[in-house]
Amino acid sequence: MPKIVNHEKYREELLDQAFGLFARRGYEITMRELARELGISTGTLYHYFKSKEEIFKQMMGHISRKQVKILIERIGKNKSIDEKVKLILEYVIHNESYFQNILFLIIDYYRQNNSSDPENIIRDMSEFYRQHISEQLGISNTVVASTFLSFAIGLLMHRVLDPAENTWEDQITLLRTMIGLYQNVNLKVA
Repeated sequence: MPKIVNHEKYREELLDQAFGLFARRGYEITMRELARELGISTGTLYHYFKSKEEIFKQMMGHISRKQVKILIERIGKNKSIDEKVKLILEYVIHNESYFQNILFLIIDYYRQNNSSDPENIIRDMSEFYRQHISEQLGISNTVVASTFLSFAIGLLMHRVLDPAENTWEDQITLLRTMIGLYQNVNLKVA
């Protein structure tokens, strides 16, 4: 009897494994190297993905969706905006090497593509995260969501540049205060 394969589940497993390979080797890894490291034939890899760019784009979307799903479950319901901000940023910091790998891959992809984003991967990821930040925090102002995303990215990069400095709790408190002030001003205007 032939083996029944859940192709979607297998594709997701390949994307999960590919993330570790891309994180370790960078965007310059080839399809042949990916296949070898994944323990599959190049033909099998091409069966699931037509190009390295497609793997990368699907992988980045897949890991982003997984992380947002974890965050949504972690945040839960009926929490204040202040509690949500704290929970999100604590999750990012506690998984900092994972999120730093995402940032490094985005930078490497951008560098490898001559400072452009032909597949709109970076733009799509930014929009995805902004949208979910807005939804989770209940903020309709895209500038605030963009500021939150920029802050999280800056915090991750700061930890790369100066890992010994442990001021992230103070930085999180500052952002929480800023968002609280925004929320209070918005409530008074409405």
